[in-house]
Amino acid sequence: MKIKCIYSCTLDEQLAKEKLKQKDNHKAINRQIVKGVILIAAIVVPSLSTASIFTYSLQDLGNDHYRYIYNIGNNGTLPGEDAIKLYDILFDPILYSETSLNISSAPPISIDWSEQILNSAPDIPTTYDVFSNGTGIIAGAEVKGFAVDFLWLSTGLPSGQKYEIYDPLSFELLETGVTQALTSIPVPSTLPLFLTAILGVASFSKNVRLKILSFCNFNFLY
Repeated sequence: MKIKCIYSCTLDEQLAKEKLKQKDNHKAINRQIVKGVILIAAIVVPSLSTASIFTYSLQDLGNDHYRYIYNIGNNGTLPGEDAIKLYDILFDPILYSETSLNISSAPPISIDWSEQILNSAPDIPTTYDVFSNGTGIIAGAEVKGFAVDFLWLSTGLPSGQKYEIYDPLSFELLETGVTQALTSIPVPSTLPLFLTAILGVASFSKNVRLKILSFCNFNFLY
């Protein structure tokens, strides 16, 4: 009886220790899930504020000369669902020959919009400055065909550029972003991407739980 009691007590202690270990493992995994969700939210959620779509296609004109052709779309999330009437696209003079920049937009853009190249200054890049002569790009609309020719000074191919949207009256900066190549792989909508990431983290954590439980049960039996 005494041997049986000692064996039973030892078994109970081992079982209690294994349960406590499993509980601690679950807590650690849950903490990792929370951290993962917070990290994903920090990366994905800020992109929900993007109001506009600035895309470009690139034409090779030969001898390191290229042409950007921009398409500008308004998603309707600027303050008050305002139209895009004033925007800048920035050209780093280290990458683009400032003196080579030439506006090559065709009508009706060259008629409906005032376009100019603003020279660089210390800490200020060369700017393609575009101002609407009319209603601009209203919410839900897109205007295609803004074009600029340039000499590329770097290696590889020209890529995305920073853009800025301003209030045409107060000149308040409303939005900034980076132009995206039309040939790029489409980026999934941010909300489904966010939800998919959460489900992925949850699925991963479930598999980890199962492995931990199986490992603990195996050690307990043997």
